[in-house]
Amino acid sequence: MSLTVQRLLYPLHLAVLVSLHAVLATSRATRLAFRLGHLVFRPWFPRRRRAASASSLSDDLANQRWSKLPRHLAVSLVSGGGGSEQRQRHVGLLKSLLQWSRQLGVTTLSVYDETGVLLRNAAGYAEALNFQIISKEGDIEMEGMVTLAEPWVAAKSGAMSPAAGQGARTPRTTDEDASGELKSTTLTLEPLADSSTTLVAEESFCPPHLRLNLLSRAAGRPRLARLAQNLAVRVRSSGEELTTERVAEQVDALPLGEPDLLLIFGGSYLRLHGFPPWQLRLTEMYHHSWPTWFSRPPELTYDILRKALDVYGRAEMRLGR
Repeated sequence: MSLTVQRLLYPLHLAVLVSLHAVLATSRATRLAFRLGHLVFRPWFPRRRRAASASSLSDDLANQRWSKLPRHLAVSLVSGGGGSEQRQRHVGLLKSLLQWSRQLGVTTLSVYDETGVLLRNAAGYAEALNFQIISKEGDIEMEGMVTLAEPWVAAKSGAMSPAAGQGARTPRTTDEDASGELKSTTLTLEPLADSSTTLVAEESFCPPHLRLNLLSRAAGRPRLARLAQNLAVRVRSSGEELTTERVAEQVDALPLGEPDLLLIFGGSYLRLHGFPPWQLRLTEMYHHSWPTWFSRPPELTYDILRKALDVYGRAEMRLGR
């Protein structure tokens, strides 16, 4: 290429490069200004009606918006704030997630916080949510994890006195949980030809038992490091051969199933923040970003969850043979 051509093309190349950089910088600056304005002035904007969240979810389910729904939903929370305000925010967030999970038919809800705030306040959260702790973080096999479950209300048999009379209909009192969901079956007494009585079920609805897992960073790489140390000591003392099957068995010892959908709530870009990576082999992920330096984290709304469910509903799962 001659010197004259190079001198003619150099300004053209320089102009194209400067134009590309200017367009990229302008777009990033516009996006940053828009997000900052949304975060700063959001308290002065009219709030969306929160009561519409449940009805919107019901409408989406009735309209069959999704071809499939997750059975195990995991949510990773990026740390923000602190003190009593953070605990109150967690309680409200857990209540919303539990309400949505019941409607979606989710049987396992796992909430992860790398700072360990959820584990340290597990007893308070269980009391606020009317849940029971069925495993504690101190258990060896449950290291870095606390499991909570709804108190199962057993169906109590009503007292049936012989004086109820032939043909008398004595309805049995139904048992309901804190959310108002029917937990037992309504039974009535009806006469038979031989003057005996029989129990007839009028309605039999029993919602699935929902489990809540609270996870911390200790269930991730730190647990894997301690597991490797313990496994090395056992193999050295027993003289047995170390196989991949044994390692996989030890790694999967944590009773945490593989989530179908992981919602990462917070952070400027997608990061696992110490979430157990070996539990995410076939997990669909959705990231809702917000800057970590912003002092007040945003509220987890149904719109965010719906976007995550849309991603999961469109995902094609190729599990192999």
